[in-house]
Amino acid sequence: MVRAIEDVAEQNGYNLILCDSDEDPRKETKYLEVLYGKKIDGLIIAVTGKSAAYLKKLVRGGLPVVLLDRKIKGLPATEVSIDNEYGAYEAVSHLIKLGHQRIGIINGAPQTTVGEDRFRGYKKALEGKGLPLDSFLIKYGDSRMEKAKKATEEFIKMKNHPTALFCGQ
Repeated sequence: MVRAIEDVAEQNGYNLILCDSDEDPRKETKYLEVLYGKKIDGLIIAVTGKSAAYLKKLVRGGLPVVLLDRKIKGLPATEVSIDNEYGAYEAVSHLIKLGHQRIGIINGAPQTTVGEDRFRGYKKALEGKGLPLDSFLIKYGDSRMEKAKKATEEFIKMKNHPTALFCGQ
């Protein structure tokens, strides 16, 4: 995705500055302050969470912003995303059609709209087939490989482990 964004930016006379907030809202705000101080022409961002007061300030100040795969309610910015709820619903429904009834989920950061949407799709698929929502089958990887690996290992060690996993990282 970054490669494609950089290619289009370059074709239009722009340079790309890449910052990784590491899902840390404080780090994200620091980067936003630095970038705004450098008089950037626009911003493409996958925000860390629901609340982004500094980002709202930038938009009100006229900075063009594109939200990538995550949303901020009430922020008048262009959004580019997929239907994460529907995608999760379809993936889990497919696992159910294959005969799985104990489906674990390793979801991404729960404070993001992506995490919320994917969990909602997971839950709807289970409910639609009359399967219970089992809290022992819900783990969070917080969009980190190490945490997802640990969650997977915990599932494997369970006495009554899941027969399938939906990873919404």
